[in-house]
Amino acid sequence: MKSTVIFLFICYSFTISAELYNGKIISKGNQTPVEYANIGIPNKNTGTTSDAAGNYSINLPDEFNNDTLRISSIGFETRNIIIRDFINLKSNNIELSEKIYNLSETVIIPKLFKEMVLGVKTKSKSIQAGFNEHILGKEMGVILAIRKSAKLKKINLNIATCNFDTIFYRINVYEVRNLWKKDFVNVLKTPLYINIPKDKVKSTVTIDIENSDIWVNGNCLVTIEYVRDLGKGQLHFCAGIGNSTYHRETSQGKWSSVPIGIGLNVIADVEY
Repeated sequence: MKSTVIFLFICYSFTISAELYNGKIISKGNQTPVEYANIGIPNKNTGTTSDAAGNYSINLPDEFNNDTLRISSIGFETRNIIIRDFINLKSNNIELSEKIYNLSETVIIPKLFKEMVLGVKTKSKSIQAGFNEHILGKEMGVILAIRKSAKLKKINLNIATCNFDTIFYRINVYEVRNLWKKDFVNVLKTPLYINIPKDKVKSTVTIDIENSDIWVNGNCLVTIEYVRDLGKGQLHFCAGIGNSTYHRETSQGKWSSVPIGIGLNVIADVEY
């Protein structure tokens, strides 16, 4: 059967005036680089990520001078800067403050849990969807339908084709606050990465996250995000009709959905 490959991207054809800005994202506390931080204009699909050394480059069109530049990273407080103020800064190095998590009192209530597989389980390669263009901050994922609470233990990615030399992506887990408004909030306290050489990539890649102790309450969105320039290559997932993939084109960009679900599922202990 001939495969249908679906690329989740939108092409725009127009010319705008833009200035390239280079800088570094660093921790305010110890001045160390913040790797793979997200930098972009919320909902405008203009963004990027910093590299492993915290360095970034971003094109900012003149038309967005009155908009906000948002810088975020797991484990740090999000920072918002009006772009016209950012342009006038003496240095484009941006400091982020580490986030302080308050430990609330734990009340143990006996609950019943059952191991379940949530998400899109398809392994069919007749429909494929995934990463074809190299846009830092691009991410895509699927909603996990959870009524109560659940502990996420393993993430399975059903791969259709991969010709990158290395798979390096970030895993994100978002609380779904409002599905219709696509209001998603990252619940992770520390970042999760996939780093696998091509010769180790199988038809199903499993990432064990049980020791990360990730608990969610209600529906959540699990995504993978392109945060490092991997050079030439493509990564396509098995995909199927009947589910949806939620995606955004770059850091801080606008969330959209398509009625094709990529083969991403999660093994979880689910409360019932």
